[in-house]
Amino acid sequence: MDTNATKHTKGYTLGSGHLRVDEIDDKNIPKTDDEWIQFLNNFIKEHDVLGRIKGGASVDYTTEKTEDQDDLGYVIIEIIKKEKVELKSGLMTWDGETLEKLCATARVTIDENTGIVTVKLGGLGNQNNKRYIICFEHYSHLLRVAIIGKNNEGFSFSFDQDKATVIDAVFRAEALDDDGTLLIVQDFRSATDDAKAELLKNIKSSTSEQAVSASPENKSESLSTSLDGEH
Repeated sequence: MDTNATKHTKGYTLGSGHLRVDEIDDKNIPKTDDEWIQFLNNFIKEHDVLGRIKGGASVDYTTEKTEDQDDLGYVIIEIIKKEKVELKSGLMTWDGETLEKLCATARVTIDENTGIVTVKLGGLGNQNNKRYIICFEHYSHLLRVAIIGKNNEGFSFSFDQDKATVIDAVFRAEALDDDGTLLIVQDFRSATDDAKAELLKNIKSSTSEQAVSASPENKSESLSTSLDGEH
């Protein structure tokens, strides 16, 4: 009996997690699976969350196909001609820096004397052509997904009387290697106990340090959330 198969059919994933986004240079993109694991380990340790998530996150993989068949249906041809991967999430805590990462034409200025933040969006001549590494990590730290791309779908938010203002963002993946890879999924749930212990030791110690150093002004790190939203 395949014990791994049995384990996977009984396992499930519940709850939300953490979303981290930062600019990436093409020369810093990892090449191998091991390099990607180490890269994302460091990325999670070194970067604060983009904002606290409301409503979880989702990954959509879709294709466009060319289909044909003979008159009697004996031969059916299906060829995938286009793939698309999108990572979607809603951000309940956000600021000017968040908007800058969501909009290619955003400009953010901060008045040093007053602390007032001004964000300007729009103007095609202001496009920055930045690429980002977007990593969503399940709160257990044992499952994470990553893409390289940007938010080209725009975003929306509303100010409702009885609800927190949530920005819904859609990040479109771009090829991250010569093979055309669009999405990387790292699953540590079946890893050895030693491998899990090492991973969790490093990740959790880093998370604790971030929590201690977070200031009240840093709302994206200081707000607590429930299991329904994320850990």
